[in-house]
Amino acid sequence: RLQILEKRFEMYRILNSDLEQRTCMGKGGASMETAMKVDNCVRLSTCMGATTLIEFMKRKLETDKDVVVQRTVSGEEITLAQLFARAGISSASALTVERLSLMPSPTSTLFHHFDIFSRNRPGGGECTTELLKVFLKTTCLQQGKYLAELVTPVLEGHEDSRIATEHALVPFGTSAKEWAELAEWAERAQLSTRFAGSNTWLIRVPRIAEIRRHYRLRTVQEQLDNLFLPLWEASVWPEAHPTLARLLSNVGAFGLLCDEVSMVTVQTTASRLPSEWDWEENLPDSTFMYFMYANLWSLNLFRSSRGLNTFRFCPTCGELNRLDHLAAAFLLADSFYGGTCMASFPAMEYLFYLAQV
Repeated sequence: RLQILEKRFEMYRILNSDLEQRTCMGKGGASMETAMKVDNCVRLSTCMGATTLIEFMKRKLETDKDVVVQRTVSGEEITLAQLFARAGISSASALTVERLSLMPSPTSTLFHHFDIFSRNRPGGGECTTELLKVFLKTTCLQQGKYLAELVTPVLEGHEDSRIATEHALVPFGTSAKEWAELAEWAERAQLSTRFAGSNTWLIRVPRIAEIRRHYRLRTVQEQLDNLFLPLWEASVWPEAHPTLARLLSNVGAFGLLCDEVSMVTVQTTASRLPSEWDWEENLPDSTFMYFMYANLWSLNLFRSSRGLNTFRFCPTCGELNRLDHLAAAFLLADSFYGGTCMASFPAMEYLFYLAQV
């Protein structure tokens, strides 16, 4: 069936390509370059290019070298110039993409692990990691000031062009204060709703095993409480949580970055509540996907009754040959990101085509 559809499209293209070209020529200046483009599921802290980040860091090394950017447990204050020196960078001219190892190696996936910068990074190790945190995290001593300065020109550029974006904010669900801190950062940076015409926020929850090892929770229920209780409070009492309520008004979807590499599958049909899953256990992603779906469904039902915007559920799956992830996404998701290995499962691919997930 899918092969027949593909052959039909090829036949259509052969027969009608000239007609479509003549039609486009008569559209009064319309072309592929002027068409609206959509760029979705882009991590906000990596929306700029590596060269843009390096040039920004060079400028700050010149202008903010005496600004305190870090405070140790013992109370020692470290300036930006001192932090660069600890990473072995004595001047702006010594700062390069390769020096900070901003490009991932073919054999490593550490670069893709969101805000967890490995201490084993080449080109400076732990000191380089601390330097990147200053510029790419919202929870540093500068409270995300540099990150806001980095991403604002990118969003402004998209606003002036015909590009619609869906940039991802990444709460881990490891603290009850996480949502409030994220909303306050977006409010200070004037990012909550300023670019609502060209950008919609995607809330993307990562489940990478390496990330989970950096935090200590008791159960999966605790993570779900940290993720959803603040959303309920901002939905029920928006006047008491104005910054979070404004941020949520421009959120379009919730995503889930599944840990397909861990190869964990459901071993039993016996159901377990989130409170019965210990944090140290490697919970199957399909199970956590259901927990996310159930919480979003009830939250959306309430927000809809109040006339508030609702959220789509768009997990990331299908990037490895994991049939269970694709099956769970088909049953639970509004749409999904990834799907690069969808062709390995033609029956599932056909189901997604029929349901238009």
